[in-house]
Amino acid sequence: AQLGRKVECLGDLQGPKFRVGEVEGGTSASIDLIEGEVLEFGICKNDEDLIRPGRITMKSTKEQDALMKAAMVGTDLLIEDGLMKVRVVEKPSFTEMKVKVIQGGKLKARKGVNVPDVEIDCAALTEKDIEDAEFLLQLDPPVEYICVSFAQKAQDLQELIDIMDRLKIPKEKRPKICPKIEKPQALTNIDGIISKSQALMVARGDLGVELGVNRVPFAQKLLIARAKQAGLFVITATQMCESMIKAPVPTRAEVSDVANAVWDGTDAVMLSGEAASGQYPLNAVRTQASVCREAESVKHRLRRACPPVEAATVMPPMLHVSMGNKRQETDQSLRRTKVVASLGPASWSEDMIPKMIRAGTDIFRLNCSHRRGGDFERVYPLIRKYAAQLGRKVECLGDLQGPKFRVGEVEGGTSASIDLIEGEVLEFGICKNDEDLIRPGRITMKSTKEQDALMKAAMVGTDLLIEDGLMKVRVVEKPSFTEMKVKVIQGGKLKARKGVNVPDVEIDCAALTEKDIEDAEFLLQLDPPVEYICVSFAQKAQ
Repeated sequence: AQLGRKVECLGDLQGPKFRVGEVEGGTSASIDLIEGEVLEFGICKNDEDLIRPGRITMKSTKEQDALMKAAMVGTDLLIEDGLMKVRVVEKPSFTEMKVKVIQGGKLKARKGVNVPDVEIDCAALTEKDIEDAEFLLQLDPPVEYICVSFAQKAQDLQELIDIMDRLKIPKEKRPKICPKIEKPQALTNIDGIISKSQALMVARGDLGVELGVNRVPFAQKLLIARAKQAGLFVITATQMCESMIKAPVPTRAEVSDVANAVWDGTDAVMLSGEAASGQYPLNAVRTQASVCREAESVKHRLRRACPPVEAATVMPPMLHVSMGNKRQETDQSLRRTKVVASLGPASWSEDMIPKMIRAGTDIFRLNCSHRRGGDFERVYPLIRKYAAQLGRKVECLGDLQGPKFRVGEVEGGTSASIDLIEGEVLEFGICKNDEDLIRPGRITMKSTKEQDALMKAAMVGTDLLIEDGLMKVRVVEKPSFTEMKVKVIQGGKLKARKGVNVPDVEIDCAALTEKDIEDAEFLLQLDPPVEYICVSFAQKAQ
């Protein structure tokens, strides 16, 4: 009210939770699940029936008893977001079964359990959810939305409607019911769920565990399109800017994810841990807001240029949300989109290269930034050798480094840093000599053709982004081509040799450095030749 902004509230009910019990030996203890091992999986018989080698237990609750009853021989149980997987091989009773470990790992106490292929016959609202719903419904003014977790069918939402009826909540004060689509069964029952809803959340966290991460993007598009057809308010959630829990800027992939959700037609994008427990909640909100606005500004162009991509308003009649449950594709021979894998110390050994090819690599990237010590000369023949042996068409891409723009060394050694404080004005210049290092009040760069050209191109008002945009300074004064004064717009700790980007300036320097020319000559003389050569930081045809 004070800021004159319309801000709404969403109450998110926890929903039923399925977790393994405690581990023998205390909270830090664990047991090893070994692939192929068969062990017991049951409801705790008493307080001493803890997880131990050969046995996994769950506490008895209405929900967990229902899970155990629903599981059948052949059912897969995913533990800790799918990090471990066990399959039911025998079921002597509703409280006991034997499972085979399909994917092993270290099992600790209270890790979550998902059962993707089973509709669990239990109430959508737990006793805690009912208590929380009653609290939310009696707020004044009321919350605008209430989310029902793990909704599987229309009846799950009717439970919340029944509470509103019991509390005699007037129609005009009833929050919008927002089911969180987290289970495959919800895709099958989506029409009934929509009939009881005024909003819908594509909750990609548990949906990714239950459905498999590969199938989530298709399900997201189908869900958004179907919900928009029905006039529902749509929220896309989970890991949209996950890296911003610890970093002040998002990854490029996260920005693309948010923008694509907007282009899919979502009405809202949600921050979870990024805003609730992360180190940079303000940055995360600002990031999502700015990415959304940018995506909205070009959405009309996308509709015209790529009609099949823009599906927010009309979904072809042959598509139904239940198609999100389609069998996952496993025939890699039908894949047309190529996988490019960068080679480096983790992957360029003689043992790893054939494994990388079998895993699905179509193009190996040779990063010329790291061409030294004879590694390329050793690795290139191995790629060709194993591709021929395996009968696979594998191509190579040589990636020229291009001009690099970096700040210099910091006074005090490699681990030293200086604090850039927002609002501070400091010098930024080409090193005058070997002793002209970065220090409080001054940032320096070594003199190279490329960095001299950058300094020459920068003008008053130019922004320089340091360390992938973690820090930003703006030119406020420029007395010469080698010296300027900059104001810190976004601060941080500046260490040696961090990269510098200048987005709004065309830098007048050759695209190929002396190193690039040498690397290009090496690549061009290989036999057989590489299939691709990348030119970095291309600005124009020349």
